[in-house]
This record gives sequence, structure tokens and C-alpha cells, in this order.
Amino acid sequence: ALKIPFFVVLTKVDMCPENIFKETMETLMKILKSGGCNRKPIVVKTDEDLVTCAGALATDRICPIFTVSSVTGENIDKLSKFISLLDNRNETNKFIKSADEPVQFDINENFMVSGVGVVVSGVVRAGTIKPNGHFLLGPDKANTFRHVQVRTIHVNRVAAEEAHSGQYACLAIKPLNKKDALSREEFRKGMVMIDPVLKPEPIWDFDAETVILHHATTIKEGYQAVVHCGVIRQAVTIEELPKDLLRTGDKGIVRFKFLYNAEYVKPGLTILLREGRTKILGVITKVYDSVERKKLADQKLEEKKEDKHNK
Repeated sequence: ALKIPFFVVLTKVDMCPENIFKETMETLMKILKSGGCNRKPIVVKTDEDLVTCAGALATDRICPIFTVSSVTGENIDKLSKFISLLDNRNETNKFIKSADEPVQFDINENFMVSGVGVVVSGVVRAGTIKPNGHFLLGPDKANTFRHVQVRTIHVNRVAAEEAHSGQYACLAIKPLNKKDALSREEFRKGMVMIDPVLKPEPIWDFDAETVILHHATTIKEGYQAVVHCGVIRQAVTIEELPKDLLRTGDKGIVRFKFLYNAEYVKPGLTILLREGRTKILGVITKVYDSVERKKLADQKLEEKKEDKHNK
């Protein structure tokens, strides 16, 4: 659903009975050809196969299959060569921006290192980070951004002079205001570090063009699920639907609202909602900043007044 290229490696073929191997392959082929996956399975046997598959993997139409054994070494060389031929997804992935753009750093983890202070790790999604750079950290638990300064940088566990887009980095940070304190308790999932020129604003409400991949019954206003969007993991509620009910396979613009904290989101980001076996995929089309939220609140107030008047 997220259009992420993948391939399959079947291991330990040296010790697998022939009937089990055949059954596993048949099941795998059935899954890959199903409507939910819709990929053509190709068992890689020759060097020509792996070159063709490496070039076409990003099309999301094929799925190479390797059968390998670490004991006998069967097809290990083909698998290694295949991986070496794959393109770097950072160069084609819309998730990663240019190193010349304003910085955005998605925080995955945070640590308290003795003698250093607070350290955050994550992916540089855009721009280039250098020591002594000033950024905005948030939205925190108070739904605000605060000014911080990068002290030192580590990339691949080695001290570095800079970290650019596409790299996974660790940053030692401190508050820009010396009177402020920064502790691990102030961090939450979904926080980012942003260049101040972007003027980030915490967002509560957003619209997304969604498709219901699977739901056992129907979805209506007030339905709640967990949304995954980059590093964001938070429950949302449906505020408005394009029609009264949505079922599996339905599409439309849906308005969502975060339940607990505002987040930094913007149009174009992919979201995935889950709740049990329910899965909803979407792309954010509009976010409601402070001005838009006021308009939305005024609109709801007018609708309530009109309903009251009609009654």
C-alpha cells in the first residue's frame, strides 16, 4: 500500500524437505499475485535475471525471490550482487529532500548521556546540519516549539562535521536559552527539529484523501484509530466524512483530528491508519493552522445555531 519496493529471500534451502519447499513457494506465489500485493514473482536463477530485477524493482510491479543457503553458499553471491546493483532510494524517494533545503530532522529516539546531556537520533529529511546550528524543537507536550542549539554530531557512530539529508544521525543538543532546562521527559513521539525559516506551526486538524483498504463493517464520524505518518504515532478521530458511511474500497476526502497532541504535518505526506485489522491509507491534502482552525470553529458554531433555529 505504501509502494515500498521489496524482495523475498528463502533461507536454509539445504535442510528443507522438497515437499515443504514446494508448498512454501506455492503459498508465496499466491500471496504475491493476490490483489492486495499485485506483483509478479520472479525466482532469480541467472545473472541476467538479477540485473533485470534490480533495474525494475522500483516499479513496484515485480518481486524477486532468492533461494539461499548459508551452509552450502547457494545463491549467496547472486543475492550480494543484486543488493549492490540496487539504486539508493534517497535519490528517488519523495520522503528525502535536497541537502540545500531548510533543515528538517525527524526524531526517532532520545537519550541522556553522562557528561554530554540530551542526545537525539533520527533521519535528516532535508538540509544540512552543522554544529552550533539553531533550530526549533517540537511540538512538545505543551504543543509548542522551543529554540535549541546543536552541539556535536555523530554519523554512523563517528564524530562528523555535518549531517546531510538521507543520513541517520545522532545530535547532542541544548536549549538556546541558558535559563531553560531540557530533559528526556519533555520528548514525545512525533517531535522534529526544524529550521526557523520554515515557521512551523503545531497542527490539530487535517484533511486527507483516503482509501479504505480493509474494514470489517462500516466507518462513520467519531471513528478512532492510530495514525502513522513518518515518526508520528498518535490516535486520531474522524471529524467529517464525504458521506454518511465508508466501507472497504471506498475513497474520499476525510477530516481528521489528533486526540492528544498537535503535530507537525504538511500536505503531501502519506498516512496509514490502523485499528485491529482495519487499515486506511491516505495522503494529506490540507492542514488547518490557527487561522483555518478559527474559521472551522466559526463554521461549526454557525451550523449549531442554524440547527437550533430549525428545531
